[in-house]
Amino acid sequence: VSFVVVLKEISNSNYLNIGKLQNTKNDATDIQRNLNQIGFKTKLVLDADEVALRRAIKSFASESSDSKIALVYYAGHGAQINGENYLLP
Repeated sequence: VSFVVVLKEISNSNYLNIGKLQNTKNDATDIQRNLNQIGFKTKLVLDADEVALRRAIKSFASESSDSKIALVYYAGHGAQINGENYLLP
């Protein structure tokens, strides 16, 4: 069985109004290193603003459209409002 796996690690730590996160870059790079060691193709995005985050997610969706397995690892702040989940760039 062969398959292509596209993974994207996104890390945001440098927030202006809601507190800086200390370990997001380390967490994302650790996940990337471990997944690469076992043969997965990955891309790392660090401290993305809203435009870069949207671009990275669109790129991921396009690149992973034919993949059997796809994963986004996000280290950063998120919020849930009225049952909807949001990533905070």
